[in-house]
This record gives sequence, structure tokens and C-alpha cells, in this order.
Amino acid sequence: MTVLRAVFVLFGALLLLGLAIVESRGDDVLYASYGMDQPAVAQWDGVQWIPISIGLSGSSRYIWQIIQYNKYLVAGGSFTGIHGIPANNIAQWDPNTRTWSPLGAGITGEYAVVNCMVVFGDQLIVAGQFPTAGSTSANSIAKWNGTSWAQFGNARLSNQTDRFDTLAAHNGEIYASGRIYYGETAYFDLARWDAPSNRWLPVAACCGASGSGVYAMAWHGWKMFVGGRGIWQGYDLDHSLSMWDGITWSPVAANFESDDNYPYILSLTVYRNRLVAAGHFTTVNYGNWSSGVYYIAEFDEARNYWWALDGGMDFTVQTTVVFDDKLIAGGWFSHAGSRTVDSIAQWNGVNWAPMGAGLEYPVVSLLVYNTSLASPAPTTSPTSPGEGPTPPEGSGATGMEPWLFAVIGAGAVLAVDFILIVGYVYFRKQRSHLKIHVGGSDGPYSQVNEPLINS
Repeated sequence: MTVLRAVFVLFGALLLLGLAIVESRGDDVLYASYGMDQPAVAQWDGVQWIPISIGLSGSSRYIWQIIQYNKYLVAGGSFTGIHGIPANNIAQWDPNTRTWSPLGAGITGEYAVVNCMVVFGDQLIVAGQFPTAGSTSANSIAKWNGTSWAQFGNARLSNQTDRFDTLAAHNGEIYASGRIYYGETAYFDLARWDAPSNRWLPVAACCGASGSGVYAMAWHGWKMFVGGRGIWQGYDLDHSLSMWDGITWSPVAANFESDDNYPYILSLTVYRNRLVAAGHFTTVNYGNWSSGVYYIAEFDEARNYWWALDGGMDFTVQTTVVFDDKLIAGGWFSHAGSRTVDSIAQWNGVNWAPMGAGLEYPVVSLLVYNTSLASPAPTTSPTSPGEGPTPPEGSGATGMEPWLFAVIGAGAVLAVDFILIVGYVYFRKQRSHLKIHVGGSDGPYSQVNEPLINS
């Protein structure tokens, strides 16, 4: 009986673990922004893509990034309205009410655009190219606290065409790339925000050629990786990826190249403990030989080698994220490996697969949204301005809290354990009266055998 109970308790524990895994998968929802002239935002419900916004207004219409801030999905780019709601270059989606709304007066100024965003503490940091955020002078970077805008730091731009390209947060610090000026003459291509002095400090000289810049940042262990174009690798500038160890820049195995001689990296992600680089490149050049990787590659640090992911894509990969233990890639491609896709695909570590019917236009940004901060609802088709439609049945998060799963699972374990105990007592009582005779009822080997049950 002790063995049976132990086996059952183990089974119950595995059941609870499985339920916890299922529930944890329900904590995340995948969103994508796509399209360049009439961009939209859509949510993946596990089977298909459901739009939550259709149509931007403005002379130029782009969504460059989507990000989660508290319970909101925030979209930043270049527009004057989204889904029928006036909003200057930035807007937020509330998954609970299924509505879009502006962030105050938004980001304003001639040719204003939001290129990048990052959450830092309880504030949303927004950067790009703009003179004003709300009614505050912003110098192309500002912070939003949920109710109002304020200037962030002392950065300023060298001229109207320069801008912030990328923002990232790591270990309580903010990093930024672009033409970030400090003082009247010096500027940084890559800078770190120093909170005590309220200013940007250079990480190190990393770029220098005309048209160069950092477009992606990622950390793997204690190492910082930066990707883009014209990146310094310790001895020259003509590279797309470099590693910073806190002292010097160094190459990462090989140099990326493209058929049009204009390679660049747009996205860096860590997937299953390996760095994945994506962008516009077709080969990696190791010096004496090269290998085809086609717009996305995985770095094997032990072998110092870049692996192609099942043949890669047929054109540029713009963005990558990890969702449900899969690498999701979006961009300007129609094939992933041997599969026909439409601008987005998923990689399970072995091969590529489409995600429903895909998305009609190139995917620019991907977001893994944590629903523990809200309860987002997938949508069907647009309704009134600013409002997303009602969710289809059977999609989205389960809506059950983890503690409820635990209570149900524990109750099931105790109930079945009780049934086993009652059954065991009854079975033992019946078997105690059962005689098994060997060699006949009156033979010399007649005996009574007790049930062989471990008590």
C-alpha cells in the first residue's frame, strides 16, 4: 500500500507540474505590428492572427515598435491617429477594455517619429527624432510615467537627420544607440545612461563609417553584443556584429556579408542559450572560407561557428522573439526553410513552420505580452473607433489563476488517495477469508495464503 500511495503521489505531483506549465503558457500572448503604409497590430491566438488595430492616419504611417508598459500595449512610430483615435506618434491599447488611447499630447514636432522604447522601473522611455513630448522640450528622448511627459537626460541631436536608433535596459542600466550628443562637439554612437550624474556616458567607440550604426543589442551571460552596420571589432570597422566584454571589442567568429555588399543586423535574441542574429545578410565569412546562412543564424560558442537555421529565409528578417519555447521571426520574407510563409514563421529548434496564414505585409516588431498584468482579449473585426472587437471563444489565456489549478489538482490527489485507502481496506478484509488449496482440499500441501500486498 505504501508503494502504491507513493506512486500515486508522484503521479499527482507530475499532474500539478503539467497544469502549472499549461497555465504558465497562458500567461504570455504574442503580438505583431506589420505593414509600412497601412500598418496594423495583430494578436496570435494559437491558430490565427486577429487584428486589434486597422489603419493609421497621417502623412507618413509607420509603427516601428510595440512594447508592454504596465497593462498596456504601446505602439510607437509615425502617425497622427490609430484605429480612428487621434494620437501623435504613440498610442496605447488596453486589452481589458479593448480600446486605443493617446499618451497625453504624444510626441510632436515636424517630422517627429518614435523609433524605439524601453521600460525602465515604472517609466516608459521613448526615443527617436522629435523636439517635444507633450508640452515638454525633449531632445528626441523623453519619459512617460503613466500620466505625463518629462525630459530624460541631457542628450541632444547633432542635426535634424540624426536620431536615436535603439534603446535597451540591462542590470538596472539603460543603453542607447544613435547620434547622441554630449556638450557641443562630442557625440556617442553607443551610450550608457548614468543616473547619478543625469547624463549619457560612452560605452566605447564602436562605429565610425558613414551610414554606420547600432540597430540591435543583447546580453548573453556577462557579454554584451551589438549588431548593426560598420561596427568596430578591435581592428577595423567593416563588420555587422561585435562583442563588448567591458574593456575591448572583439569579433564573433566571422563577418557577415550580403549579396548586395550592404549587410546589417537588425535583431539579436538568445534562444535556448544560444545567440541568434537576424537581419540582411546571406553568408558568414571566416577568412579562408564562408558559409551560407541566409538572413538568420545561430551562434555555437563551443565551436565558434554560425549555424544556418534549416536554410534560413529568402529575404530580410526584421525582428525576433522567443515565445512558447519557439523562436519567432518576422520580416520581409515569403519562405522559411522549405516552407512557404507570409512574413512570419516559427522555429522549434529543428525546422520552420508557418503561423496560420501569416501576415499580409512585412512584420516590423514583435511583442511577448505578459497577461499577468492584464487580461487581453483577442479580437475578430473592428467595431467603433478606438475599440477592438469581442474575443472568439476558446482563444487567448485560460482565465484560471495558478492557485485554482493547484487547489483542483490537490483535491483530485486527495480524493483518489481516499478511494485507494477505502478499497484497500475492503480488499484486505475480503481476502483474509480466502483459502488457496494446493494438492486438493485434504492433501498434505493444503495451506492458507494471505494476500501479498505491501502494507
